Amino acid sequence: LSPTDMPTQRPSRNPTQRPTPPPTQSPTLFPTQLPSPAPTVWIQHNKFNFYELQAKLEITSSFHINISSASVEEDIIQSIALGLSIGREYVRLDTADTMTTVSGRRLQANTEALLLGFTVFTLNPEQRSFYVAQLEETATY
Repeated sequence: LSPTDMPTQRPSRNPTQRPTPPPTQSPTLFPTQLPSPAPTVWIQHNKFNFYELQAKLEITSSFHINISSASVEEDIIQSIALGLSIGREYVRLDTADTMTTVSGRRLQANTEALLLGFTVFTLNPEQRSFYVAQLEETATY
């Protein structure tokens, strides 16, 4: 299709009749403050500035739990962070152990348990106390 010589409708408004006012200030050339570093970068280099909380989590299943890939490890960290309503950069997965329980003689029922040890980093003692209480009150996510 090629454009027509005449528009089919009149314009909705005439931009030359109501121009926008000019800005009252010109933009600054440089920011007034340095940007804050990304939390993951800051935490990786300054972990001694945080309060640590070690915790354990047990996940049981009647199926095999595969934790051999890095993406599964990241999913576990993300799930812990979401369960605690904290940023994932404040959670470190320390250990992951599996245990299989076989019950019954003829009809064997296998139960697999995934035992996770992790650390939560907090900025102050009050946050640490909050997460200690949250982990003690919540047996299951």
